[in-house]
Amino acid sequence: MKQKTIAQPVAFEGVGLHSGKTLHVSLLPAPEGSGIRFRRTDFSPAVEIQALATHVGDTSRSTSVRDAETGTSVGTIEHLMAALAATGVCNLCIETDGEEFPILDGCSEQLLHYLHQAGIQEQKAERKRLILGEELHYHHDNGAELHAYPSDTFEMEVTVDYHTEVLGRQTAKLHSLEDVETGFAVCRTFCFLHEIWPLIQHNLARGGSLDNAIVYVAQPLKEEEQRKIAEFFHVENIRVNESGILSNNRLRFDNEAARHKLLDVLGDLQLIGTDLQARIVAVCPGHAANTRMAQEIYRWMQQHPENLR
Repeated sequence: MKQKTIAQPVAFEGVGLHSGKTLHVSLLPAPEGSGIRFRRTDFSPAVEIQALATHVGDTSRSTSVRDAETGTSVGTIEHLMAALAATGVCNLCIETDGEEFPILDGCSEQLLHYLHQAGIQEQKAERKRLILGEELHYHHDNGAELHAYPSDTFEMEVTVDYHTEVLGRQTAKLHSLEDVETGFAVCRTFCFLHEIWPLIQHNLARGGSLDNAIVYVAQPLKEEEQRKIAEFFHVENIRVNESGILSNNRLRFDNEAARHKLLDVLGDLQLIGTDLQARIVAVCPGHAANTRMAQEIYRWMQQHPENLR
């Protein structure tokens, strides 16, 4: 297989999930071997951060990469990284003028549109893949588990369970990266209604909307909280449909939550900086656990360069 970039630049703008600020982004072609790099253009000179496991920053609500020297970071990059995995783009410069990447549609669908609009360009250099030679396991304090097993192909299985009746226990499986665009990229980020209230109180999630997130209702809220949440989403009132989610949203898959979590894991594992041949099993994953597994795989790769071929 050959390395890939995009054929021409493409620019767009969107709102940051937590800041609510309008952010401007340019995706630019990049030379062979340069990898995925974010460039903060709101600094002079611009600060460039390579999207690698060694540069992981805050992972409390999304994945960010951080420049250790300046402390500059770019967050909410996981949906873009998943889109790059789906298209095979491994060399790209992403210019942005803020500390968040736009949330856009809450998944990878719109990002895939921009990448295809720019055109996927095959380059001359060959791309390498890491063939995992032994099992790797990571257990997070919050109960999340990630396991990587040697395999003849790349495949993933993700299970989520929040111990709620409305969402239940869900599992999603990916057998080929070719299936990402049709079966996973359209799966939106999600949260529970009772989680939104403290976010509002802490002035977070200002870019969130019922257009870019699924909101599950697991427990009732007080009338005053419902009123303020309706104001927050700029709707007259909030209601729960038959699927247990807010407003007029409809699930795109019965296991859309698990599929979105798989999309997140896929994006976070792109931080190893190369293709991966392994079977990934994740149970109740989150960005902290995902990126720690990426660091474990990256560390193993440095110790076994003969498996990068």
